[in-house]
Amino acid sequence: INLWKDRGDQLLRLGDPTSAIPYYEMALQLSSVTSTGSSVVCSVSGYPKIAEVDCVENDSIDVVYVESGQEMTIPKSDILIAILQPDDNQLQSRILLNLARCLLQQSEIDTLHRSKYLKSVVLACTLVLSILSFHDSEKGPSSDSAQNALVLRANAQLGLSKWSHAMADAKRLIKLEHPQGSKLLARIEREKKIQANQDKKLVKAVSRWVQKATSESVSDDNEPAAQSVACSESRDTPVSLPVHSNTRLLSDFCTNPILILVVLTAAFLIQKLVS
Repeated sequence: INLWKDRGDQLLRLGDPTSAIPYYEMALQLSSVTSTGSSVVCSVSGYPKIAEVDCVENDSIDVVYVESGQEMTIPKSDILIAILQPDDNQLQSRILLNLARCLLQQSEIDTLHRSKYLKSVVLACTLVLSILSFHDSEKGPSSDSAQNALVLRANAQLGLSKWSHAMADAKRLIKLEHPQGSKLLARIEREKKIQANQDKKLVKAVSRWVQKATSESVSDDNEPAAQSVACSESRDTPVSLPVHSNTRLLSDFCTNPILILVVLTAAFLIQKLVS
């Protein structure tokens, strides 16, 4: 485990996070061995929970959740990581932190998959906090590794525009008197405000676009009616104007894919702005 970690560390120091990631992943894989009696971090409704392994089957595992004492049979895919024991030097946590640093840098390089890398950073840092809490429930939340995990996770949440989660981590850092806590919180609030202003401008622009497209559609529908009246008047025969009802307007709208797309986009942006 140390050998693979050291190789990853060397590449990270050289500024090559892309090459370092596989070494950290190998070190992490070697450190995570699920067997009867081991402690694991499970995913329960999207949240990490620590459990003890009772029995390992082919595709499932019998576990007991430490917090509630509940016994469950879960698929192996629900196991996020098996906790390394003993781990006096916090080896597993340090691997995860360096992997998170690489993934955060990689998100700036591979912008096409930026969201995927940032979500992996959030997962890695969450595992660090869970593992540290398992090893030392009192020291874990305030240790240097835990604070580093909060910093990295807050930055990743900020990149994902998860404002409430990012603020929660920044406030935890402030409570722990970490020097970056206040700076992070100010940055999050600033970027949230900028994003909100951009969303408002975009919603207004789309609303104007919807109004214009709708009015143009109504005008196009009225032209045949006007032409019909003109032809009828030239024949000196009494005619009645066609009724352009709300039902007809709704039907025309529903068959116009551009209007549908515009309105759906506006609705999405408004919902995002409100949330």
